[in-house]
Amino acid sequence: MAVGAKSTTAKASLDALFATKKTAAKVPKDAASKPKGTAVVAGKQDKQSAKHQLDALFSGIKAKKQQKIDEDNAVRRQEDKELAEKRAYRKHLEALEAEHKQKNNDSSDPRPVRYDADGLPIYSEESLRLNQGGETADCPFDCWCCF
Repeated sequence: MAVGAKSTTAKASLDALFATKKTAAKVPKDAASKPKGTAVVAGKQDKQSAKHQLDALFSGIKAKKQQKIDEDNAVRRQEDKELAEKRAYRKHLEALEAEHKQKNNDSSDPRPVRYDADGLPIYSEESLRLNQGGETADCPFDCWCCF
């Protein structure tokens, strides 16, 4: 019986060996119970998860790029605002100068009225405003009447 016992144990070990291979090769119960269409959905989910992983890797770069664009836009808006303020100030000064000229009846223009034979300009005393200033507290350096 020793031979029979050996063959029984050998047969049992062979059955155990093949039984483990069959169970290892078997499809899991979850996959077996699902219809075939879910395998396609699972493949799509794998692609989506891979896409999300890539997005997670590059999200820092996208955020930095967007932040730089936002900072550049903020700087540009600030420069535009400063330029608009300068233009408004310049218009204000021009309006003050026009008002001053209107108050003082100052219509003289320092452009030449005539030219001589050689083409050189001839200025009048009035256009150069000679002998017309010196009556304000700001004269002779800070006034509007002398220059």
